[in-house]
Amino acid sequence: MPHRTEVSWGAVIDAYIDQGFLTNALQLYAKMRSLGHSASNAILVGAFGACAKLQDLALGRIIHGQVEAMGLQLNVTLGTSLVDMYSKCGAIEMAMEAFSRMPVKSVASWNCMINSLAMNDGGSAAIGLFKEMQASGLGPNSATFLGVLHACSHGGLVNEALEYFSCMRELYGIETNVKHYGCMVDLYGRAGKLEKAVDVIRTMPMKPDIVIWGALLGGCKKHGNAKLGELVGAQIMKLQPHKVSGCSSLSDMYAMDGRWEDVISVRRMMLDMDVGREPGCSTLT
Repeated sequence: MPHRTEVSWGAVIDAYIDQGFLTNALQLYAKMRSLGHSASNAILVGAFGACAKLQDLALGRIIHGQVEAMGLQLNVTLGTSLVDMYSKCGAIEMAMEAFSRMPVKSVASWNCMINSLAMNDGGSAAIGLFKEMQASGLGPNSATFLGVLHACSHGGLVNEALEYFSCMRELYGIETNVKHYGCMVDLYGRAGKLEKAVDVIRTMPMKPDIVIWGALLGGCKKHGNAKLGELVGAQIMKLQPHKVSGCSSLSDMYAMDGRWEDVISVRRMMLDMDVGREPGCSTLT
């Protein structure tokens, strides 16, 4: 194209991002800026999003500096994407500073900051921010309560979580879903209240998914409950019979209980199934 406009640059950058070519998108953004073209709000939002996914804090800060140099105000979409970028790069103080400078905040903006604090050992701060949101008159949604419950789980705030879980429907008319129940199972598992975690699973109105069973298993490992962990591991194997996570979890529970013959049996079964080891993660950190 002999004459490229802001729209044409933005279209190609967006296409790269949509296809997952994040580095290419950011390279094209840099080329656009080097040729003296300004960046629209949409392009900047996309650039911050790419930095967030790549966890490229250095480049994200450079783009933030360009935003300030252009004298752009942090509107809802731009500000929220900036907060999200800093949060996913682990720069929580910078995220909070950007959030505080936003003149107008949407529910998504509040959710982003609450979740960021919750996932970075800022449980009490996340709850405090949620109370600020309530005081602002902006109503929370389902995603807001996910962040709040995560904050309670990571902060060991069992009683507070029960209150928030109850007020979702009673005060705000928000229906609980499997993710909210998963937070409660994780909460009880971290706190060592494994019987209560099992009660949540038994009474929830939908079938527990692999994430919920994984949260309960994490609690069993953390608090040394091999008997319950064995049952949970078996359940995970039923849901994912051809994945290493279930077999490995069951093997770990047997080992915790000193049942070495069963450990060997499960390991042999894994070899017979030709189950390859895959990256895993724990719900308990």
